[in-house]
Amino acid sequence: MGNDCTAATDRSGDADLGLDDSTTEALVSRLKSGELAHVGERLAQLIGENRSLRQQLVEVAGQRDEVGRQLVEVGARRDELRRQLDEVGELIESKRPDKLMHDLRNVLNELVLLRAALSEEL
Repeated sequence: MGNDCTAATDRSGDADLGLDDSTTEALVSRLKSGELAHVGERLAQLIGENRSLRQQLVEVAGQRDEVGRQLVEVGARRDELRRQLDEVGELIESKRPDKLMHDLRNVLNELVLLRAALSEEL
């Protein structure tokens, strides 16, 4: 790895880093002398970690998209079930949606009683 750093020769980004000319010169000198060789190793490690985190972010975004699609599907299924429940309520003339199961049991009980009465007449 060369110690000559492009950023060190191009001073346009120094202000963005909050470095004045003397600090930049001192860092360039220390890099060239090898005094900060360990910084390059740590920088390479951080770059690798950054790439790994970016990949994880891409994977999480994909999972989020899949969960979003599943949520839309579940919502559509819920809407269909709600429509069916409303239709059942209308068919058995249920007045209150919260009493639908109670009203349905009553209708079924009445059906059983009617069948029993009919079978006795025959």
